[in-house]
Amino acid sequence: MRSVGMKPLALVLTHLAVINGQRQGPGGNAPAPGGTTTGACAADGSDYSYVETVSGQTRTVVTNHCPNHQWTQINPNYPISGSTTYNMPAYPQYEPTVEVSLASQGGSVGV
Repeated sequence: MRSVGMKPLALVLTHLAVINGQRQGPGGNAPAPGGTTTGACAADGSDYSYVETVSGQTRTVVTNHCPNHQWTQINPNYPISGSTTYNMPAYPQYEPTVEVSLASQGGSVGV
């Protein structure tokens, strides 16, 4: 007896097999010959970029998010180079008179 619930599972598994066999690069572009993709960080860490400056009361960090070490692609994911600028207080200080609820605070973690 064939279960009706198994048909969607078979469809999903077939779809995953097709996707896995045709791994795509950024923006849906297939990897270039040799396995390289446009925008991917160098596997030896040579693309790494991090600059931190302080001007007045502002600390500025500019990074391209590439790792500063050798990396190996062990799954379909890989680091993509993309410049981002973060501005923050140069000398953060605790202000006991200001109450801020951290219950709903969120955002980027780690640079």
